[in-house]
Amino acid sequence: AYLRLSVPAMLMGIFEWWSWDIVSFLAGLCPDPQTALAANALLSSVISLAYALPTGLQAGVQTLVGNALGAQSPRGARVGARVGGWLALGTMVAQASLLYAFRNAWASLFRAEPNVGAEVASLLRWTVFFCAGDGLQIVLSGVITGAGKQAVTTPVLLTSYWILGLPLGAAAAFAYPKNGLLGLWWGMALAVW
Repeated sequence: AYLRLSVPAMLMGIFEWWSWDIVSFLAGLCPDPQTALAANALLSSVISLAYALPTGLQAGVQTLVGNALGAQSPRGARVGARVGGWLALGTMVAQASLLYAFRNAWASLFRAEPNVGAEVASLLRWTVFFCAGDGLQIVLSGVITGAGKQAVTTPVLLTSYWILGLPLGAAAAFAYPKNGLLGLWWGMALAVW
């Protein structure tokens, strides 16, 4: 019983984690690899900071849904899932709006490397779209985990990241329209949404 829950949960994390490792590798193949790798690493740090809100919501929603279902209260689980979803949507839209509004302030933090700062400011427009979708996905995965249905989500993540996001992002980065790191982020945003 434990393995039926833990193995799909582990695969959920691995599918997402390894896809980002591949994006980092592919960033090194972009036309200006030094700038692309630095900008990608900095945007990943911005995303890690942006995960604080949805990760907290995920833990709360996962606990509410799990406790409600354990208490034989599907209505309570449904209310917890809906409240968590709406809170996630509201906080991620607010956070994305703030990140977008202050994208040039983020870029100014990287004065030592002006090319990297400009790339971060340019890509942050797309990163906020990714963050909003990923934050919502994080909270909704808390609902699924709280319900013990990780096995349902694992094939969705495999398809989203490995069949859609990575190949289409690589195509946009290197084939058409050949927009480098932006294409990779387009693919990851597609995977999340």
